[in-house]
Amino acid sequence: MADVLVETPSRPKIQIVPVRGLPIVAVVLAGLVATIASNKLWPLEFYHVVGGGMWTALDLFLGLVIGPILATMPVAARAEFSARFMPKMLLIMPVLVTMTLASGWQLARYTGDISTGYPDHWWLISSYVRGSKKKWPSCRDGMAISHPIIVATAGCTNSRRYFVV
Repeated sequence: MADVLVETPSRPKIQIVPVRGLPIVAVVLAGLVATIASNKLWPLEFYHVVGGGMWTALDLFLGLVIGPILATMPVAARAEFSARFMPKMLLIMPVLVTMTLASGWQLARYTGDISTGYPDHWWLISSYVRGSKKKWPSCRDGMAISHPIIVATAGCTNSRRYFVV
């Protein structure tokens, strides 16, 4: 029997942090710092809206387009895709989140929306609390007021006191 040498396909070298993208990240973050330091309405709104729009668009694209495609791929192909895709996401998503949240907070401070004199202050605080919790709302955290449909479908037993059933 002849000895057969079978070569396994070589895996690409995985680079955890793509170094070529770091200058772009530095420029965006330097622009964010300059925007916050300038304390002007237009740049704060620009960073907040552009960052939030890109964050939302990327999230929807990944969930509605890339997700179903990945679900039909074989496991080896998914691993190959993830090895190339995730390092890029390591740079993109934290920058988008940082530019959206930091400029949004500064924008709310600039316009006075986070002051206690603002008529809908409690509504904003509720959204901050909800945004900080990475889980479905529970009946204890007051989310039945701002999100009664989600709380009702989550199976909370004491959510009836917040709205008429």
